[in-house]
Amino acid sequence: MAERIASGAFGWDTTLTITPELKSPGSGELRNRPDNSKVSVLEAAKLMISISDNTAADLLIHKAGRKNVERTAWAWGARDKRNMPLLTTRELFVLKGADYPRHTKKYLSLETTGQRMYLALSINDAGLALDKAQGPSVWFKGGSEPGVHDGVPVAIADNPTNLSLNCDYSPSWDG
Repeated sequence: MAERIASGAFGWDTTLTITPELKSPGSGELRNRPDNSKVSVLEAAKLMISISDNTAADLLIHKAGRKNVERTAWAWGARDKRNMPLLTTRELFVLKGADYPRHTKKYLSLETTGQRMYLALSINDAGLALDKAQGPSVWFKGGSEPGVHDGVPVAIADNPTNLSLNCDYSPSWDG
């Protein structure tokens, strides 16, 4: 971020918009703000650093540009090609939790260019192929932690009816 700011690409006071496709499960508070809320680059950076806000991290990656972040990571010594393309936290949650292991197997079977296309085209609705004609806003939010998998596809129709399916799976422990 500092390099992009120093280059004049944008400033610490630049406004970022929290859209559904940039909200990430896990830690943080920005994911709970209403869609299309605004946050400055500085506030997002502070939240990313101070409370590990996943949505803040993803907003900053989106603003700086994935390839710019990859170039900086490479220059700083993160040269493992398995880190290309750099995953946002949301993409990581979808790959490890939404319809696992289907997305992960498909993603790993692709070369870097194919992985970039897969992230751009398949991750937002977790491959659910929800019909956008049935609702102008269709998105997926999913994640997992040890012992818990969660996925919520949501379609918001014009009328505005919300259709939501939430599937939580937790193991039961005997003994």
